[in-house]
Amino acid sequence: MCSDSFHTDGGGEFVNKRLESHFQQQGIIHHLSCPYTPEQTGIVERHHRTIRELGMTMIFHSGVPKFLWIEAFATTVFLINRLPSSSLPFDTPYSHLYGSHPNYSTLRVFGSRCYPYTWNMKRNKFDAKTVPCIFVGYSNQHKGYRCLDLKTHRMFLSRHVVFDENHFPCRKKENPPSSHTSSTKFFGIFPFLPTVINTVPPVDALSCNHLHESSTPPVPVVKDVPSDSPSDHDHSPAP
Repeated sequence: MCSDSFHTDGGGEFVNKRLESHFQQQGIIHHLSCPYTPEQTGIVERHHRTIRELGMTMIFHSGVPKFLWIEAFATTVFLINRLPSSSLPFDTPYSHLYGSHPNYSTLRVFGSRCYPYTWNMKRNKFDAKTVPCIFVGYSNQHKGYRCLDLKTHRMFLSRHVVFDENHFPCRKKENPPSSHTSSTKFFGIFPFLPTVINTVPPVDALSCNHLHESSTPPVPVVKDVPSDSPSDHDHSPAP
């Protein structure tokens, strides 16, 4: 089944010799939008806006650095393909394509703290079996989760992950209310009570300050799943 025409904007990903050669071989007519006229590709622009808004919402909610926008947008597409769509009589694109319902029990909160099984980093039996990371998405080729080590910028791909979905290491912490306020409130009633000022700042083992200041992308992925393992139709990761 082949389309007779293909309508795009004038972006370089569409206007190139390789794609034009493919269109000529398949007998496809390539139509282009006028410059600075996004309304001529309104459906595509609307989908792009949906992906961008959902992805930026996850970034702002979790506080992860903005250079992880690719991971956020890829996670957004992963979720959209598993949500009901009004254009498919409230069926999901996943079930419409594969004929089975997606597994929602494997979904996790983007940017939350996680602990992947890091078997490749062990040097002896007394070493830790995991390192604190943040969850940055799913794998399209494996049934596993993508986890980023904040200290080394190392990306782990593993199906054996423990999640703490109530904690976001990259989220900026608000200063806790000082006990000076509560003590001063009752000072007039109980003048013998001392005024205590809390001077100990909260300590967190994971910090994203150096990630926000740096735009360096993470290093290549460390896989916990063999790269040559066959993948079936269910591309959702196993818990």
